[in-house]
Amino acid sequence: MPELNVALAHLAVEHGQPEKNLAELLRLFHRAADEGARIAVGPEMSLSGYCFESREEIAPFAQEADGPAGTALGKLAGERGIYLVAAWAERDPLTGIFYNSAFVFGPDGALVKRYRKISAESRWACPGPAAQNNVFDTPWGRMGLLICSDSYYALPSRVTAVKGADLIFVPANWPPGGLDPSDLWRQRARENGVYLLAANRTGQERRMDCRAAKSCAAAPSGAALLDRAADATALMWARLPLDEHGHLAGLRRRGILASRRREACYRAVGNFSVIENLTGFLKLPSPGRLNIHCLIPGADENPVDCLIHRRQDFDPVSLIVLPSRSYSASEREGIGNFAETGEIAVVARDGATGRLCFWTKGGERSGVWPSSGATADAADLPRVEFGPARILLASLDELIHPELALAAAKWGCDLAVASESRMDEGRAALVALRPIEQIAVAACARDGAAIGLIPQGHEAGRGVRTFREGLCSCVLDTAETRRKKFQERIDYEALFSWGPSRSGDFCKGAGHALGQVPEDRFQKTAI
Repeated sequence: MPELNVALAHLAVEHGQPEKNLAELLRLFHRAADEGARIAVGPEMSLSGYCFESREEIAPFAQEADGPAGTALGKLAGERGIYLVAAWAERDPLTGIFYNSAFVFGPDGALVKRYRKISAESRWACPGPAAQNNVFDTPWGRMGLLICSDSYYALPSRVTAVKGADLIFVPANWPPGGLDPSDLWRQRARENGVYLLAANRTGQERRMDCRAAKSCAAAPSGAALLDRAADATALMWARLPLDEHGHLAGLRRRGILASRRREACYRAVGNFSVIENLTGFLKLPSPGRLNIHCLIPGADENPVDCLIHRRQDFDPVSLIVLPSRSYSASEREGIGNFAETGEIAVVARDGATGRLCFWTKGGERSGVWPSSGATADAADLPRVEFGPARILLASLDELIHPELALAAAKWGCDLAVASESRMDEGRAALVALRPIEQIAVAACARDGAAIGLIPQGHEAGRGVRTFREGLCSCVLDTAETRRKKFQERIDYEALFSWGPSRSGDFCKGAGHALGQVPEDRFQKTAI
C-alpha cells in the first residue's frame, strides 16, 4: 500500500535565538525532504521560544507572515516540492497585534494557510478568531491545523473534522507534567476518526523543561503510531497508509459524523462565560456529595444477585451503575425493590430494548434518544435528578460526540451515566477525558468500569478505572461541577452547518465552502 511520509521536527528551541532556531529548522526540513517526506512539521513558537512575560518582551521576535522566516520557508518548500508547517509569534502588519500563529507553505512556495491560536497566551497574544478557516486541501486529502492547547477542549478538533479534515497537524510546546498530551491527542484522533500529528519541542528555557516532552502521531482508531521523547533535536516520522487512489481514507471520520444528531446538541452554543454558578441559574438540585459505584459482577454472577448481596457496601445517596444485559421481568422487579429500600438509585441498560433504565424510590424511569425524524433539542436529552445531581442517561457511543457532552453540561448535567456491554482501554480513555467538556462520566460494563471527574486546570484527568470484578467507586461533589469553565471561542456555525438533519440526510449550511458533502451511505461507527 502507498504511504504518506510526514516528518516531525522535534526541535530543541533556544530562547531568544530566532536566527539560530530558524537555521536548525531549515536544516531539519531539508533532511526530511532528502529522506522522502512529503510534509514536514515544526513545533509551536519555534523561532523565539515560548516564555515571554509581556508584549514588549516578545516584540523583537514577532515576525509577519512574509518576514525572514516565511520567506525562507516558502523558498525551501518550493525548491524541495513539499509542504512545510511552521509556527511563530506573528505581527499583523495592519493592526500591530501579536498572534501565536502557524503557517503552511505549499510545494509551489506559496503560503497555503495561516492559523492563529485560539487559546492564546494572555500576556502578549490576541486569541485567533473562532470562525477562521483552518483546513486546506492536498493531493492526499484535506488537512487541518490547530496549535497546542487548542486541542485540549474537544470542539476545535471536532469542528476541524466536520470541515472534512482527515489529518490534523498540531504544532506544540507542551512540557511534561500533569495531563499527558499524548493521551489527549490519541483521544482527539479516536473521537473524530482522523489522523492527528503533534510536533512537540525539546530542550530547556527559563522555567520550562521540555526534554521529556513527546511528539505524537495517532491513527483514526486512537492507536499510537508515534509516541516519543528526545532530550535533543530529532527528526521523527509518521508513515500513514493511503488507499488505492493515493488518499487518506476518511471512512471512520464520516462514519462517526453520520451518527451525530445536531438537534440534540444545540444547547452547546449558549454563552456561559458570565455565569459563575449554575445551581440558581438552571434551578438545579442543591449541591452535595454523591457516591458513585460501578458494579462489575464475576464471570458467573448475575448482576442483580450481586447487587443484592453487596447491599452493605453502598453508602447513603449512592448511584449504582450495572452493566448492560437483557434483564428479565423478575430481575427488573428485583432492582426496583432494591432501590425502594433507601437513598439509592440504580442505572442499567436493558440489552433487549436498548433502554437505559433508572430506578429510585419514585419507581422506574428510562430514556432513549428520539428516533430519526423526531424533533430533539437539549430539553429532550434523557436526564434525571437524584440527590445533589442532574444526571444524563447516555451511552459511550453517544458521548463520543463532544458537542453532546457540552450541551448536557450547559443544561446543568453534573454527570453522564452509561451502562455498557464492553469496556476497553479506548472506551476508558473516553470516560477519563470527556469531563474536560465539564461533565463527569461513569460507565460500567461486564469486563470493566471507569469514572472520570472534571479536571482542575490542565491536570491529569481525575477518576478511577478497573478491568477486574468488584466495585469501581468514586465520590462526586456537585459543588465543583456547578463552577464550569467552557472554551467559548468555537466556530459553532461551521459545527452545525454539516451533519445529518432530522430526515437523516446530510446538509451543508449556506455560505460555507467547506468541501465535499459527507455521504449518508456510510455505516455509523461505534467506538
